[in-house]
Amino acid sequence: MHHTLSIPEILELIFEELQCPHPDKRYGRNDFAALARTCKTFQDLALDLLWSEQDTLDNILQCLPAHLWEVEPLRRITGPIQRADWERPLEYAHRIRTLSLWSSNSFPNHEVLEALSSGLARPEDYWCTNLRNIAWFPGDDSLFPYIRLFLAPKITGARLTILESAVTISLLPTLLRYPDLKNLNISYVTLDRDASSLLCRTVSTIAMGLDRIEELGVHKLDRKALKHLSQLPVLETLCLYSPELEDLGPSSNSANMLQQIHPFPALRILRLSRTTLNFVIEFLDLLSDCHCGSFDVSSDALPTKSTTDQLYAALASHLSRGTLQTLDIGSYNGMPAPGVMDNYVINGQVLAPLFGFVNLTSLELQLPVGLDIDDATAWDMARAWMKLDYLSFTGVHHSSSMTLHGLSAFAKYCKDLAYLKITINASTVPAFDDSPDPPFHLGPGAITDPPTVTRFLSGLFPNLIEIKMHADWRWEELNEIELEDMVFDLLDRVHYNRWKQVEEFLPMVAAVGQEEQRWAWKLVE
Repeated sequence: MHHTLSIPEILELIFEELQCPHPDKRYGRNDFAALARTCKTFQDLALDLLWSEQDTLDNILQCLPAHLWEVEPLRRITGPIQRADWERPLEYAHRIRTLSLWSSNSFPNHEVLEALSSGLARPEDYWCTNLRNIAWFPGDDSLFPYIRLFLAPKITGARLTILESAVTISLLPTLLRYPDLKNLNISYVTLDRDASSLLCRTVSTIAMGLDRIEELGVHKLDRKALKHLSQLPVLETLCLYSPELEDLGPSSNSANMLQQIHPFPALRILRLSRTTLNFVIEFLDLLSDCHCGSFDVSSDALPTKSTTDQLYAALASHLSRGTLQTLDIGSYNGMPAPGVMDNYVINGQVLAPLFGFVNLTSLELQLPVGLDIDDATAWDMARAWMKLDYLSFTGVHHSSSMTLHGLSAFAKYCKDLAYLKITINASTVPAFDDSPDPPFHLGPGAITDPPTVTRFLSGLFPNLIEIKMHADWRWEELNEIELEDMVFDLLDRVHYNRWKQVEEFLPMVAAVGQEEQRWAWKLVE
């Protein structure tokens, strides 16, 4: 054997490489098990890899004498366990680096967890002394406290899901004993108002004690905790799952809260979920030229055009225009009343502040009513966002002033565009202009001449073979009686049928184009 194979660090690198998926050959657990059984030199390292990641405690139980446990039909202890019986399970448990008990099927019951607790010599001992990462979702609050058996001193990552028990929430400050935490995610299933308030206070206290955190995902945080996090030089990802405006306190305090320093210097991913756009606007006021690369917002409340205008302006004012690459805003519930639809339609003037984010590669805006832009705005968008590979405007269909001429802008300027979802008016087909060919996804705008539209689109996007239409479920597989009961405008049905014709024509036109290319190459040869 070559002498380099006696160097542990080199062996670790080799084994880590063997664990990685390879297109030609995959090394699995059976290979490492065989190596552990047949080669004494590699035995320990092979066993370390076999045990390093566990998503069940069954393997630990199976290290007990066979007459003391059974897994089927239910996990249970079948006899009294002596202290010596735990020596072998503990030996292998020390090899575990990641423990993920994330589903009810793999989670042990009270009996098993109590048995594991009795297997430790002292209450302050741990089962997995070298554990680095833990995911814990018992599905039953009464099982949550058993996490103490596994929270070893070397923990750097924890992903926890809790129910609404105040007792469970009160156990969370235990995490303050782990100053090396780099990744922490605390989510919940259901919370009433009191539990929500308690959880906010608890996780805010925890956040105040985190100095090395790199990724943090929690329910919500108060402004004092946010101020602490804003000063950390390593926080890269921040996710708030249901923040509220009141969490930040009075707006005057919030606005001045972080002006003394450059806040969140390392933040690259920011996600604000199940909130209001008013909270997002207020939160953005806490930032200053934040070098965020990905910004994701979901809100249940329907924002008016005025609120959306304020949000886009705040984004342009507080996020670095050169670093933002992914922007996703939406997830609204319900629809505004028919009489006030115009207060929710987004136009080019509202979109304009976003044109400064010139390095965007993915942009998805879910709009409550839809988008109404003209061709000039479409060309401004395409010139501003030339690096896009994904662009999607979703929402209830609203008639648009953008025509096929506006669509040409994306073919001309957005060379990498692979997905485009937008509503257009295709009733007029402009003269064809030779342009590049990204594919796209259409809203069901007006259309009068399917063959001509097909010819134009095929010329504009030679590789286009499929289009999809917004809310096409309304018309598919409906019989005549059901159609009579539909309240949708019959003109939408006409446009849908015409777009379906375009969809049917496209593969044939693409095939003809490919055949022409083949003949052209043969003539050249």
